[in-house]
Amino acid sequence: MQSAAGDHGASQASGVRANISAARANLKNVATIGEGFPLPLILLTALLLRVRLRALLLAALLLAELDALLLAALLLAELAAART
Repeated sequence: MQSAAGDHGASQASGVRANISAARANLKNVATIGEGFPLPLILLTALLLRVRLRALLLAALLLAELDALLLAALLLAELAAART
């Protein structure tokens, strides 16, 4: 009887480890917004801060856009410097 219970516990522990491994593998392939705003992190932050998800997503998109605008401005400055 104890052996069966021990086998069942070991089986459950093995299943938990498999689920954790699968979750880690999934986290490596998370969807991102812009350059590095992982969607699960945005969702978790929205839950923790009790902020409306729409507002948080908008902020993430704006930050990504500002980052892209800054990169474009730097590129234009480099091109202008190269012409002179």
